[in-house]
Amino acid sequence: MQAAALSTNDLKWAANLDMIMGFIREHGYRPSKYKADERNMINWVKSQKRRYEAGIMPEYRREPFRQLLELMVALRRRNQYTYESVDAAIDALGMPSMVM
Repeated sequence: MQAAALSTNDLKWAANLDMIMGFIREHGYRPSKYKADERNMINWVKSQKRRYEAGIMPEYRREPFRQLLELMVALRRRNQYTYESVDAAIDALGMPSMVM
């Protein structure tokens, strides 16, 4: 998809995806529904997952979001007290360093 074809909603969607991926890379765990400053991120993921599963997510968003879901599943049992590198999970999934 060309940059000129991106709508405002596409830019916001990409910014949210980048914010969550950045959070995971920085902290080494997925956002928590129990922490107020992380709750908006997890709620965005849940709302996008509903769209993904219902088949109403645009095709060009499906692959980057699928990669995020895979990473979040790989980190399901990790928390802020697990000090292993998140890069190992990303490498194990065969994901590129940048999703979009």
